[in-house]
Formats: sequence, C-alpha cells, structure tokens
Amino acid sequence: DDIDKQNAINEKMLDDIDKQNVINEKMLDDIDKQNVINEKMLANIEDLNTKYTVNIGAIGQRWGMASEASFRNALKAILEKSFPVKVINYNKMDTECLVYEKPTPVEIDVIIYNGITILCEIKASVSRGDVYDFVKKIHYYEKKENVEVTRKIIISPMIDSDAIQEAEYYGMEVYSTPKEIKLMD
Repeated sequence: DDIDKQNAINEKMLDDIDKQNVINEKMLDDIDKQNVINEKMLANIEDLNTKYTVNIGAIGQRWGMASEASFRNALKAILEKSFPVKVINYNKMDTECLVYEKPTPVEIDVIIYNGITILCEIKASVSRGDVYDFVKKIHYYEKKENVEVTRKIIISPMIDSDAIQEAEYYGMEVYSTPKEIKLMD
C-alpha cells in the first residue's frame, strides 16, 4: 500500500513537472516573441532617430544660411543708407584654385569707404578651418582686386576657442557671443 501511494505521488509529481515544463516552454515562446517585437520596435526607433537627426540638421543648416543672409542684407541696408560706404557681396569664380583645391566660387562681404577696404566673414558657426578659408579668401581678394585689405572681420554667434585664437593670430576682429558663454568647443 505504501509503495502504491508513493508511486501515485511520484506519478502526480511527474505529471505536475510535465505541466510545468509545458508552461515554461510557452513562457519561453512568449519571451522569444516579445524579443522579436522589441527588436522591431528598437529598429523603428533607431530609424526615426536617424530621420529626425537628419531633418533637424537640415533645418539648422537652412536656419544658419537664412540668418547669414538676413544679417548680410541688414548690414548692407544700415551701412549704405546711413554712411557713405559701399557694401558688396563679392562672388567670383576662383578658376586658379587659390582658395580651394578645385575651381569654386569665392564669396566675401566687402565694405569700402574712402580707401578703406574691410572684408567680413559672416557665418552661423566658425571653426579653425573656416578661419584658414577666410585667410585664403583675403589673399585671393587682394590679388584679384589689387588692393590691401585694411580690416578683417569675422561675425558669428558660434565660434570655437581654437578659431578665436587663429583669428587673433591673423589680425582678425571677431564679433560673437560674450566670452562667458561657450556655445562650441
């Protein structure tokens, strides 16, 4: 009798283990399905993140270019209407590759007053490389127009500290945000 009881208990335990194994397998199946769903969601999130990053970058670039043009137009209107100066958006093709390594249009903002020639670089942001490009543009302008540039000015709301040091080295004036505010580094 005791052996039969023990066998019945063992069979019940084996039956319970089999049922638990079925439940465990279903849970593992559900976990696998959830992992597939999670991977798809993560891929969608990464895709959306890439799209948003690209779109925000494009908006920022358009905003920067529009801001530069707005400032340039305002500078021209204010100076020419208020003072006897000429403001020129100098834009010529550099076929000799003096500024860049290939023929490229060279755009410079020029202010001329009574023999004084001021070149301005108006940009949404300025890096050390932008300063070097401006130096090349200055040399290009001096050579092409046979004139000595009196003042070199960089105007930008965002300029990194290396660019400021380079600009000062080349005798450029930099107009930006207050030095206490570090927007780029």
